[in-house]
Amino acid sequence: MTETWQARLNQASDVGGIRLLSGSTYNQDTTQRKQQRKSGFEFHTKSGICYYRHCDATPSFIQFLKVIFATRYNTFMIRHQLFSGKQELDDSAESFGFLRESSDLLERPEEAIARIEQDGYIYVPGFHRHELVLQARLALLKSLDAEGALDKAFPTENGVSKPDLSMPFRPDIGRSAPIHNLVYSQETMSWFDKMFGEPALHYTFTWLRVIAKGQGTWPHCDIVYMGRGTRRLYTMWTPLGNIPLEVGGLIVLENSHRQSELHRTYGQLDVDAMCINDLGKNQVEAHGFHESGAIEINPVALRNRLGGRWLTAKEFKMGDALIFGMDTVHASLDNQTDFIRLSTDTRYQRASDPVDERWVGEALGHKSEKRETIC
Repeated sequence: MTETWQARLNQASDVGGIRLLSGSTYNQDTTQRKQQRKSGFEFHTKSGICYYRHCDATPSFIQFLKVIFATRYNTFMIRHQLFSGKQELDDSAESFGFLRESSDLLERPEEAIARIEQDGYIYVPGFHRHELVLQARLALLKSLDAEGALDKAFPTENGVSKPDLSMPFRPDIGRSAPIHNLVYSQETMSWFDKMFGEPALHYTFTWLRVIAKGQGTWPHCDIVYMGRGTRRLYTMWTPLGNIPLEVGGLIVLENSHRQSELHRTYGQLDVDAMCINDLGKNQVEAHGFHESGAIEINPVALRNRLGGRWLTAKEFKMGDALIFGMDTVHASLDNQTDFIRLSTDTRYQRASDPVDERWVGEALGHKSEKRETIC
């Protein structure tokens, strides 16, 4: 079992808790619940995945939680098993933790770069206006619903995927006006102007991720995908909906931006450079890393090798933003639910710096002409 977290419920009269165990079924009668009430007790679901807003059990079970525990219990406790790349993460204090919040930088963007250089990232709750995030989310879900990607048994706005959906990456629908109005708005670009102390430029290409149930993103640095321009380039990850731990938010490896040996080797490579002396391999794979551009496909092994902790938010909320540089190692948790995780990755730099032409203008991305190199 991994992280135990608590969510306060209203009208508390005494303390209890709920603990979920994987592979069990809910099978407790009223007598058992009464007997265990004072010391806390267990609810069991088939998958062991349940949190206070969503549950993969029946609607009546959800209602039972809302009615009974909102009026009788002060603390709602759930134990998660967290996975990344299908590997269970160690949630000990030495291995796992939570991101430092930097809401203060909303009003002081000129201090953001120094904070990123210190921590490797800035996590800014409330960066975006909630209504703009909601508009973008609903527009995307309506598009997905029209394609038949959502489960018709649930309201569209819930974003519940149809069974066995596999759809990790959708830049085609990331070009929509509601997305543009959110991540490239005058308000957003003005903030980055102040962060850089000069006019900012954003990439044309928008990475929209539609993450259904299953494996998340492997650990990597962004530099191997977009390193043909300036290295003074920054990623902003924006959740398009609330993302609890089980839905698979971003994780950042603590102090990984200080891994000089990694950046001297891996950080100099280009996933779109093809080896003329090692046919069939790109530059990243030829140097011993994964062909996808990942450093390692096992985030547990990578953390053991590099040190630091995997950091994330207890729950990413609509309006949050996570901003980091090209040398910060990051990945994502696996999505263990039927809820689709919607998020965007967008990039910003000084307009005066050289730009990676794969991602601006027509923005062909990895479909651009490959470079040949000796590996």
